[in-house]
Amino acid sequence: MKIKLVDEVERVAKRKLYQVKIPILEGYRSNVKQAKEDLEIGKRMYRNAHSTFVTPWEGDARVDYDTIANELISLERNIYYLGEELLAEVNKEIRKLQGKVDELR
Repeated sequence: MKIKLVDEVERVAKRKLYQVKIPILEGYRSNVKQAKEDLEIGKRMYRNAHSTFVTPWEGDARVDYDTIANELISLERNIYYLGEELLAEVNKEIRKLQGKVDELR
């Protein structure tokens, strides 16, 4: 009887622990999505400024600007893909924890 009670308490405790972790990960996922949206807004602002002001630039200033612009584009792509990978891993972990919660019912 004592062993069953201990097992039940342990099962409930594990289940509650997993249930607490899920909303934390969901909040983290929300923050990552918000950061990606903020990056997208910044990217749009940059592209707008680029199309408005860059055309008349020539010489060394233009070469330097193009170098920096290409680096920014590369960084943006890397950040985008990193964000996608991070979201995929967070979603995977949430599903895993939810599966554990379901198993412990």
